Amino acid sequence: MAKDYSDAQLTHKEDIQRSGHEGESTWADLLSKWLPPAYGVGLRKYIIGSDDKVKPFETDIVVFEPAYPQHLRYRAKVHAGGVAAAFSVKLTARKSHFKEIAGWSKSLAELSHVDKTTVEGQLLSGIPTGFLAHSHDLGQEPVTAMAEGFDTVADTASHPRDLVDLVCVANAGTLTCNRASYLPMSSTLPGGVDFTMSSYLRMYDAQQYGAVAHFIVSLYRVLGRNDPSLQKLAVELSRVTGTGEGQGTMRKWDPKVVYDEGFLKDRYHLLFDDGRPRHY
Repeated sequence: MAKDYSDAQLTHKEDIQRSGHEGESTWADLLSKWLPPAYGVGLRKYIIGSDDKVKPFETDIVVFEPAYPQHLRYRAKVHAGGVAAAFSVKLTARKSHFKEIAGWSKSLAELSHVDKTTVEGQLLSGIPTGFLAHSHDLGQEPVTAMAEGFDTVADTASHPRDLVDLVCVANAGTLTCNRASYLPMSSTLPGGVDFTMSSYLRMYDAQQYGAVAHFIVSLYRVLGRNDPSLQKLAVELSRVTGTGEGQGTMRKWDPKVVYDEGFLKDRYHLLFDDGRPRHY
């Protein structure tokens, strides 16, 4: 990854667009090697939804759903229902990118279709999103800058589904967006109120594992929501790498903002049977 970044930086002086494409190709190659073959990876695709009013826009990398037909994967436009995850890529991450990426993620959430009869459909976007970069211009504490930047844009978001799911700067660190479905008053401090929660977790990094390893395991966890085989692998690798154990700043959401009114009539179906919140 570091060598590819150096090569792209040299190209950047001569051809900015080409250097950006080289950076995208590096991440696409990584994803192709680490994801099961049935998924597949595409570069610079236009994601289209069922609503003609929403204009399709270019996305740097898409991961295809395993069921998405092979002959459709080569087209410039891909259907939102066939996208398992989408990524925006920069060679060098800068603070100015955070708001831009947040807007892109929200647009994809609006484009995607979700099953509103489930907790996941009420809380999450139909297309998980991620921001990837080789390096950064974020100062001496890049992970702190990443967390603070995405916490800031989360504070201005209108719904948890709009938030970017994964952030990885290869030579710095990885963030994952954790969402808790519902925390009733009885599980919080006396005098508190019910709330839904989101937080960007900064991955703890054991000495032998780096940001990219944590990103891959985190991606398995995200895709594992709909793929039991990846879910099993994510659990095993999380135990090895410590991925999923991190610190973050909590944002509280009013459940009335997050869930449809009818969905809140029996709030305890938002929890597991033992009363624990569902984490995504």
